[in-house]
Amino acid sequence: MTPRFQVRPITDTDFPALTQSLWEAFETPYQGLLRLFFPILNNDREGSLQTCIAGQREEYQQQQPHLTWIKVVDTHAGDCIAAAAKWYFYEKSPHTHTNTDEESQAVADWYPEGISRDFATKAVRQFERPREQMAQRPHAFLHIAFTMPSYRRQGLGHLFMEWGLRIADELGLEAWLDASEFGTGLYEQFGFRKVLTNVVEPAPDRELTEQERGEWEACERALLPIAYTVMWRPAGGKFIEGEPVPWVKKALTA
Repeated sequence: MTPRFQVRPITDTDFPALTQSLWEAFETPYQGLLRLFFPILNNDREGSLQTCIAGQREEYQQQQPHLTWIKVVDTHAGDCIAAAAKWYFYEKSPHTHTNTDEESQAVADWYPEGISRDFATKAVRQFERPREQMAQRPHAFLHIAFTMPSYRRQGLGHLFMEWGLRIADELGLEAWLDASEFGTGLYEQFGFRKVLTNVVEPAPDRELTEQERGEWEACERALLPIAYTVMWRPAGGKFIEGEPVPWVKKALTA
């Protein structure tokens, strides 16, 4: 008998449904991280969604062979997407010791120029920096994972975790992820260990005008709080007490 839930690779035609599902999952309950990376601009939800779909498809094509999207489909409901995960597998770390240089850091250019871009840029850098500074070795990275609200607590997270970690183990890779409060317990079941809590709290680096201050505070209301736990899993999932760990080898910088 065919299992009801099956893991399948994403195809190019899946991106509209995948992205719509991603938005719905991160809006139930609402997580500001969604809007940090996928904003609704000019109050145009549909236009912003289409931009996001195109961006995800383009990134998928450009980041081969490192990037893999997988979906968990419900075969009893027309193969609709019940869950999905975005895995990267790096046999050479994409992060270098120069990632902390100002010129090499991310700029949130998916926001229009101005205060919102300044805010988002600082938030993105604060969110990504701890993991990027520590993940200097070849590794797997679970970038995005979600389960649709109506399919939660049915074990679907185990399916996309087993799929990704099987590949990581075959390649001999350690693994990293940024966990929300909703996923930490699942990840611990698969051998991930908490490294640190990362609270994103952007602050302006200059005196703002009254209007700019209002725009900055609007960003805070829309996007914050953002707090995630950076988690690490050793290659093979076997943690050996006393063995060197990556975040001790490379100390974090301010």
